[in-house]
Amino acid sequence: MVFFECFVKPITKDIATLNVVIHFLKTVPEVMFGYDVTLKAGKRGFRSLINGKDIDMCKYLDGSKKSIALNYGLNLVRRHFPDGALHPCPYKEGTIELKNILSGAGESKMTKFPEATYMIKLKYYNKEDDNIASLNVTCTTKDV
Repeated sequence: MVFFECFVKPITKDIATLNVVIHFLKTVPEVMFGYDVTLKAGKRGFRSLINGKDIDMCKYLDGSKKSIALNYGLNLVRRHFPDGALHPCPYKEGTIELKNILSGAGESKMTKFPEATYMIKLKYYNKEDDNIASLNVTCTTKDV
């Protein structure tokens, strides 16, 4: 898997969207997922708020496994994913475009975060490849 594009696009002074274009070089029959959501705690650096690993994305996406944290995280951005992007495995060779992902839209009370700097680390892997893809996103929230 190759990230063709991954950038933040400013909309206003305080709001930006994330664009990610992923190209699968070959079919990926199974995918495991790990995450770590951290908060910047002054001079002590980033401290983990919630994390998880060895989540079987194939079983999660086909409904046979549940994850409250993954449900919450995906519900923040799910409406910005193209139809069919979150389907059960396998992921076939080709491209998925995730454009204009915006979290924290005013219409949702679920997405209110305290003012702070957060870092989100995502890692996808399987038995054949211990790092199919990794993505680190750092963001600063504001009470707007």
